[in-house]
Amino acid sequence: MESLPAAVRTALTPLGAQDARLFEMRLDRSWDDLMEPFARLYGHLPGYSAARDALLKVMAANWQARPSALKSLDLERDLNPDWFLRPDRMGYVFYVDRFAGKLTDVLDHLDYLEELGITYVHIMPLLKPRDGDNDGGYSVQDYRAINPAFGTMADFEAVTTALRERGISTCIDMVLNHTAREHEWAAKARAGDAQYQAYYRLYDDRQIPDQFEQTLLEIFPDQAPGNFTWDDTMGKWVWTTFNTHQWDLNWENPRVVVEIIDIMLHLANRGAEVLRLDAVAFMWKRLGTQCQNQPEVHDILQILRAASRVSAAGVIHKAEAIVSPVDL
Repeated sequence: MESLPAAVRTALTPLGAQDARLFEMRLDRSWDDLMEPFARLYGHLPGYSAARDALLKVMAANWQARPSALKSLDLERDLNPDWFLRPDRMGYVFYVDRFAGKLTDVLDHLDYLEELGITYVHIMPLLKPRDGDNDGGYSVQDYRAINPAFGTMADFEAVTTALRERGISTCIDMVLNHTAREHEWAAKARAGDAQYQAYYRLYDDRQIPDQFEQTLLEIFPDQAPGNFTWDDTMGKWVWTTFNTHQWDLNWENPRVVVEIIDIMLHLANRGAEVLRLDAVAFMWKRLGTQCQNQPEVHDILQILRAASRVSAAGVIHKAEAIVSPVDL
């Protein structure tokens, strides 16, 4: 492993010697898994070194902020890495409103879940979506907030803590291919901020979109024909694979990777033990293809997994098999 950047060492300074050592040991263990794909995807870019240092700083900061109970869980699962493969694992999936009402009402059903032998709950779309049509909650406006119809992030932490005390892991959805048009990044892009416009796939005219459209499939041809949407505010075409209000992220920009890892680790620190990664097959775009299942997607997922394994070792990921298994 290369020596840590000064900014990372500064982030680790407030930690005790054991915590700092644990971070460095885990980083050393996952260094190649993290940095080899990161270099493959972004090493040719002029801002590569800065992006790499930003990634490491985000990982160190989130490890520093990780609650002690979750750090203990990390250590337990480091010692038992096959914990999720044990034959006594039993899952349960629910929508908050249909199962209980509000998030805090889930606490009234813990005895029921425990009696069933549940060790894993997948709470269906939970993060704050855009108002109105939001693709069932998968058009996320704020990854750091809970859908106000269900409660608050403090409520989520209370629920995950209570579930964990009963030996039940919490899974939530993390949408990776796109954000809602109302997301803070998209709002800044629409306001003309070039940094945030680079977070998305934007085009001044139809020349390049028309080239892509020759091989792209339409996911929702009846409700959202085509894969690009004109935005009057910016005067640009936006890549929108699924719906006009779901703006595809530009994963060729390493800043997007750093931002998403920061969010994922933040959610892990709130008690999410499993992250279901949504719509991953569509994340990388390549002209002349259907822009699904490109090999770079595997590099991205390896980066995300390695980052979690360092800064939140008790967390696992599962990815949506959104396309035919033969194409995965």
